[in-house]
Amino acid sequence: MNDLIFISFYVIFYLMISYAFFVIGEKLNNKDSFWYYLIPFYNMHLLCKGAKISSWLIVGTLLPFIGFLFTGYIFGMIAKRFNRNYWFWGVFVVLGLSFLALPIFILASVGYNKNSDDEVEKFEELKKDKFQIEFLTGEFTGNSMDIPTDGIIIGRESNVSNLVVNSEKVSAKHTRVYLEDNQVIVEDLNSLNGTFIGDIDNGYKKVDKKEYATSINSDFFIVEPELISFKITKV
Repeated sequence: MNDLIFISFYVIFYLMISYAFFVIGEKLNNKDSFWYYLIPFYNMHLLCKGAKISSWLIVGTLLPFIGFLFTGYIFGMIAKRFNRNYWFWGVFVVLGLSFLALPIFILASVGYNKNSDDEVEKFEELKKDKFQIEFLTGEFTGNSMDIPTDGIIIGRESNVSNLVVNSEKVSAKHTRVYLEDNQVIVEDLNSLNGTFIGDIDNGYKKVDKKEYATSINSDFFIVEPELISFKITKV
């Protein structure tokens, strides 16, 4: 009778721990079904795969005296993938193995820390440089505007352009100014009369397709300098 109780308890516990592994695997974007997590050692391989660490670490968990270090590392890296503290969860899981693996069930329930991810995104956004387009000649002379990530389109037609220039010499969609990899790009949108880059001293050249405005100290103009010209400034 005692043996039957022990076996039943072991089976139920193994099903529970396998399901906890399955939940963790899903949160690590693994697509494997629950049945795979019932396979000993293979279930740990799936967790290592989701945590993007070597499955050979599983061998280390079997080593006497130091196996707990490998276990802590594996679950610490899983916690790190959830944007949670590596050291806390690594140590917590190791210490909790003697308490029916309770920390593993807790880790499966808490999963991904979205707030931490949001904080990282906000920090990355703050690190980005801010740029403005400053108009030197034409109807917008003396004005400036921030350059959004998706950019500004300068052209003749208001339905396809953000900034409208009232001239027949300007194409419907003439020039786009936008950000890419924290740099400003000035792109000619296959206009009829062109977009140009340069300065008075060294002359101007036509923009073949696009120019990185932050790597050069030049002005830009559309069609002709008197019509509309601008430069890029860092805020």
